[in-house]
Amino acid sequence: MKEELGRGASGIAFLVKDTDGDLYVIKQMNSRDGEELDTVRKEVEILKTLNFGYIVTYVNSFEDKEAGRIYIVMEYCEGGDLAKIMETQKEERSFEEKQNVFLTEDGYINLGDFGCSTALKRADDYANSVVGARLYVSPEVYQRKYNSKRYAFG
Repeated sequence: MKEELGRGASGIAFLVKDTDGDLYVIKQMNSRDGEELDTVRKEVEILKTLNFGYIVTYVNSFEDKEAGRIYIVMEYCEGGDLAKIMETQKEERSFEEKQNVFLTEDGYINLGDFGCSTALKRADDYANSVVGARLYVSPEVYQRKYNSKRYAFG
């Protein structure tokens, strides 16, 4: 373990180095109850299936059942997150909002930390679901002003 990268409502992110010298992020997901652990387990299953450019890559996961923690090993984005870039450019006022957008060493953007992910059987289900971190929901989702046509992924 090299250093703590940050803390959020659901856990702590650590920068780690493996025996080959490669850097990764381990998210320590803390839980207050079994239901939250089940939600994190489901999110891990979804992360395992995601293999797209521009989304932070899932590497592995493991669980400490006694401590009630799940650890998720993810790709490390050397460029940091958008919030750090925004903070350094605060004087220019070119950015104003924290987001879970990370930059690779080469400056490419990766999306990560989706919070509570939901597996859907069909696209129309998306129009009736709330997807996002518990502590932040976009206004259109909160007001239920969205549908599957507005949020098509391709």
